[in-house]
Amino acid sequence: RARVMGAKQPRPSLAELLVARARVMGAAEPEPTCRVTISMLGGKCWGEEAHPGWAVRDLRDQVAASLGFAKAQVKLLFGAAELQSRAPLERSGVGEGALLTAVVVPPIYPGSGVYEAIVSSAVGAPALGEESEERMQIVQDVMGKKARLNDAFQELLRRRARPGDRAGLGRWAMTPRRRTM
Repeated sequence: RARVMGAKQPRPSLAELLVARARVMGAAEPEPTCRVTISMLGGKCWGEEAHPGWAVRDLRDQVAASLGFAKAQVKLLFGAAELQSRAPLERSGVGEGALLTAVVVPPIYPGSGVYEAIVSSAVGAPALGEESEERMQIVQDVMGKKARLNDAFQELLRRRARPGDRAGLGRWAMTPRRRTM
């Protein structure tokens, strides 16, 4: 910006001030954010902040937390296609103002091999209840709790991850062992 003597300069925006402060402090410029709209089939809509460099799973995890469901139960659709969880939002075409659809699926669903195996073993278990609907509710409750436990375990592993440890296994990462003879 050229300065003219006596001309009044506009005040910088908060974003400009933060970027200038980051430069002075030696930090990298903050990653830009974009606002996307999440809608559900029932009509509920809300906005979420995301970073274009995030993997789809990062936004999905944020949406799952907003909804109170396990991460594995939330699928994100862009148009008619399901977004791949490891793909960056930017490469998936998701940017500022994108409209995504969140679909909540049960932890297990009819037709899957896991569902069929669990149901076939639960059918003959009188301890689970008398009615088949009651048994199915018990099975789905257990699977939902297992999904939430798995999400919590994965989050714990991410927090303990060492720098550069892409798998997020932290001290549990596989390390080469020395052979002794």
